[in-house]
Order: sequence, then C-alpha cells, then structure tokens
Amino acid sequence: MLHADPETDPGTDPAELHILVRRHGTGGLPSELLTRLAADRDATRDPFLVDYLDGVLTGSGAFLGLPLLERVRAAAALSAEEMATLLVADVVAHERAVDAADPARHRRRVRHALRFVAVMTRTPLAEVDLPAFPGGPAEPWFARTAHPVTGEHDDVVLVRILQAREMLFTVLADDVRSATLAVRDGRTAEAQELVAHAATMLDRATMLSRVIAIPLAGDVRSERYERFAAACGPLGKRLREARPDTLAGAVAADQGSDLVAALDRLDEARRRWSGRLTADAARGPVRVADAA
Repeated sequence: MLHADPETDPGTDPAELHILVRRHGTGGLPSELLTRLAADRDATRDPFLVDYLDGVLTGSGAFLGLPLLERVRAAAALSAEEMATLLVADVVAHERAVDAADPARHRRRVRHALRFVAVMTRTPLAEVDLPAFPGGPAEPWFARTAHPVTGEHDDVVLVRILQAREMLFTVLADDVRSATLAVRDGRTAEAQELVAHAATMLDRATMLSRVIAIPLAGDVRSERYERFAAACGPLGKRLREARPDTLAGAVAADQGSDLVAALDRLDEARRRWSGRLTADAARGPVRVADAA
C-alpha cells in the first residue's frame, strides 16, 4: 500500500501529482493524500485544477475525466473529432514509450491506432505523422486528462480509447439532432449528409474497439451514446414505432423519403458497432486488466 511521505508528497502541483497518479493509479493513492486533495479542490479557483482533482478523487472506472477533457478541448478550440484523433495518437505515443510485455499485442495496438489516425486525418497510413496537441494554456493539461484507476499499462490505453469514443458519440448525437431539424425544415440534402456522417462516426467508434477491447458493462456505458439513441429513435423494422420528436419519427412521417435508405445505412453501422461490443464482452470477464 502506498503511503504519503512528507518528503515526496506532490502537494497540489498538478505535474508532480500526475506522475504519482500514472504510476499508482487513482485507486492506489493513500487516503491521507486524498483527504488533503479534497480540501485543496474546494479551496482552489483554478477550473482546470478543480476538474482534474475531481477526476483523481472519483477514483472510478466510470469517470473518464470528461469535464476536464471538455474544458481542455474548448480552451484549445478543437472539434470533438480532432480531440478523438489526438487521444488515439496519444495511445500510440504511450505504447511506443514502454517496453512491450506482449510484442504481438503491442504491434497490433499501434497498427490499429495508427489506422484510426490515418482515417481521421485523411492521410495514407504509411505517411501518418502523429498530431500534437496545440500549444497554449491548455497544453499541459491534456496529458492530465488520463487518470487511470490502476497504474497498469492497459488501464491508460482503455481510458484513452473510451475518451475518444465519447468524442465520437458527441458528434454522433449532434449530427442526429441537426438532421432532425433539417428534416423538419425540408432541407433533405443536408439531412442526408448529416445522417451519413453519423454512420461514419459509428464506424470510427467500431475501429476503436480494434485497439483495445471495450468492456460491455455499466462501468463503461456511454451517456452520450444514450443521448444519440434517444434523439434518433428506433431504426430498421421498428421505424414506424418512433416518436415524432425523434429523427426516425420525422423520417417515418414520409415513408417515400430518400432519408429512409440513409437511416437504414445508419442502422447497419449501429449493428456493426453493437456486434463488436458483444464480441468484445464475450472474450472474458469485464475488468480493466482483462480488457485487452
């Protein structure tokens, strides 16, 4: 068990504290340190530090540090897709910085992560140059947005992939809401583009599961995906059951609409995503250590 040492106590210096978090995980921090950090969080007026300490103190796999991640993203004026790309690029950097206990798995992770970055940046795989977080006040906080529960290597990778997934689901939900408004306003072509983009985001999310298996359990359920599902409504054969305030309901009102086919393609992407999650869950117990 790790104990607080007055000579090595990182205080609230976020750089030093994060070294401790990455080494031992939030679940391995001593209770006396956590107690003091809680008091420091309540006393500080730095919003970045407040969000960071919230993540450290939560100490749960269900908490992905999304408030800090979103604050960092907003400060750097990054889109959710750009942030997702940076998060996966960080997985590559993380994998390359450590000695691989399983070389084959290491190579597979790096290959799939690079493939994701290549697709997101529209760059040939052989020419991928890992993007760097833009300079500015938010830059040092980007690395601190990953505070794993344990100090295990896989835990860091899983956190980053889940964060990237949340960024894609943010875009997904926004696409569906915007498409619904476009349908109601008669802007069919715009709605088709938005639905097609949503399907692409689901396929990108499926790609993330190839980097590391995403557990199918309550600890990693996505509220942002649930927002998408609620805004979209039932697809496929259940389209006519959709509420009128959903995208599916707006499209179902006109069965002759070209958007019916677009929703079918979105449903196909959703099924691919769901199938991948189910396959990952069948691979073993839902624990971070077993998630790869």
